[in-house]
Amino acid sequence: MLKVSLRSQYQQMKQSLNEKQWRQYLAFEVKRKGNITAVAKRAKVSKNTIKRGIREVESGDVYVPGERIRAQGGGRKKITDTDQSLLFDLDTLIATKGDPI
Repeated sequence: MLKVSLRSQYQQMKQSLNEKQWRQYLAFEVKRKGNITAVAKRAKVSKNTIKRGIREVESGDVYVPGERIRAQGGGRKKITDTDQSLLFDLDTLIATKGDPI
């Protein structure tokens, strides 16, 4: 019989699941074991991650294949959107000065 440690089981599950599924899997682990701190420590995640998963499961907000995991428009903005003069400044820096030959 194959013996797998709990920590390696968590690592394998994390690689197999998306973010939302992972949080909800950990939430079910906590419900089964009854200890957020122990699951968080073994899975190497924040207790807040597990608490969010518990809230999602309790509210019925489960993952549906094809839906977005993160909110639309999230993430870092393009630097050219935040600094309008960037491209002009870069062109000025690399512009050829004098006769290149």
